[in-house]
Amino acid sequence: MCVDRIKDKENYFKGCLIGGAIGDALGYAVEFYSYDRITDKYGPQGIRKFDLSRSEKALISDDTQMTLFTANGILAGETYSALTGVEIAPREFVYKAYLDWLTTQGYPAHKTDKRISWLMGIPQLLTRRAPGNTCISSLLSGEKRSLSKPINTSKGCGAVMRIAPFGLFYGGKDDDGFLTEAMEIGALTHSHPLSHYACALVSDIIGRIIYGKSNNENYDTLIGVIEDAVKNVCHKVRLPYGEQFEKSVYKAINLSKNDRSDVENVTELGEGWVAEETVAIAIYCAIKYQNDPIEGMIAAVNHGGDSDSTGAVAGNILGAWNGYAAFPKEFVNNLEISNVIEETAVDLVRGTDLFKDFKVLTADWLKKYDLCR
Repeated sequence: MCVDRIKDKENYFKGCLIGGAIGDALGYAVEFYSYDRITDKYGPQGIRKFDLSRSEKALISDDTQMTLFTANGILAGETYSALTGVEIAPREFVYKAYLDWLTTQGYPAHKTDKRISWLMGIPQLLTRRAPGNTCISSLLSGEKRSLSKPINTSKGCGAVMRIAPFGLFYGGKDDDGFLTEAMEIGALTHSHPLSHYACALVSDIIGRIIYGKSNNENYDTLIGVIEDAVKNVCHKVRLPYGEQFEKSVYKAINLSKNDRSDVENVTELGEGWVAEETVAIAIYCAIKYQNDPIEGMIAAVNHGGDSDSTGAVAGNILGAWNGYAAFPKEFVNNLEISNVIEETAVDLVRGTDLFKDFKVLTADWLKKYDLCR
């Protein structure tokens, strides 16, 4: 019998965002490390718990920062639409939120843009945590980019690592518009088709998990959901490199069934610096440890590559699948700004209900999300 996640959306929305942040923080401590350096420092099994040597809390990276700003942009845009009656594509306000994030990284705000993000009032977010060069350079260009107006040829993972809130809020839809909008949000900074495929697939996986959209007889296993999402995305997204992307994902699915070590399998999938490798590693770890999210994230970060991003995407998927209640308190309690992450997840849940009747928008909601009129 399938789990009905809609009845307990808060548990699973929080699980998705907290899971992504836990994977991010776990991997951020070893980003740019070789695997040998990881095992030299943390022992033969690699890093298995938060490294608190730099701070009292496990530090998040730009991955979680941008994920939160994605959510902020979605909710600001939906609030604007509810109050004005003007339908706005999510990408429009997500872009504005990314410009706010850019300001938090020490860059001057564009003169024509008004601050829309309440997150700018969180001190811990006003810090640089190894922000991606592609995200920075794209946003500094001062011109909003799109699928039809590319800015670069980057297939880095900087778009897919922040896409989870889109899948949570708009997921469960089989229409092409959902997949296109996921890709448009990624295309604000990354223009390669492999990045677009990655954003579409992770959004679809999260949406199918939360909203139960699946025709697969194996839906009770995460592999069934992922297989459905792969078929859907690769059938509907008509861009170059689709065959390469599909092969990468199915390789991850097949490797999850063997008896080799995680390190061997993850190494075969790549290092995670580019989008298709990040997604493949995350899918491998999510399937292999679908009922043990912490072990899945540990597997996702113990390699010589972009450990925070692979940990974050694996954590998003595993958190959406298992829910917030599945995470040990020691991880949640030791995570930087866990309260802000949880608050954002709850706001996404509230938003899925509030915008059905905008008259119930509360004063506290408007104080946070009505900053753009």
